[in-house]
Amino acid sequence: NLNAESLASILEKRNLKNKSRLSVESDYALIHFYRPNFGAGALLGYKIKDVNDSIVGRLRNGEKFIYKTKKFGSQSFYGTLETKEEVKINIEKGKEYFVRCSVNMGVVLGRPEIYLIENYIGMKEYDEMK
Repeated sequence: NLNAESLASILEKRNLKNKSRLSVESDYALIHFYRPNFGAGALLGYKIKDVNDSIVGRLRNGEKFIYKTKKFGSQSFYGTLETKEEVKINIEKGKEYFVRCSVNMGVVLGRPEIYLIENYIGMKEYDEMK
């Protein structure tokens, strides 16, 4: 349905589902990186780095961490094993973001997978992890 009113309604519902849990007065943003327990590449871990090659965290199977930033706008984060995979996020003040990470099998080691996830899905998956 390409009705403008219907599309606006769908977008509004999506924005409500992806609402941040941070206060509107927050002067920072949170990025939740997590790696659920999956079988492929379970023994492989990798570091998450920013565009300046600074390490923001490390993820092994079943681990998670929160990265707090006051740097807003477009930012990139990546992980490297056999290949380099990157995720770009347009970070806004007072917002939360969820990045699901995993490892897919490669030729020799494994290949990192990094995805920006809808908040309502990411919150559930992140909070279910220990």
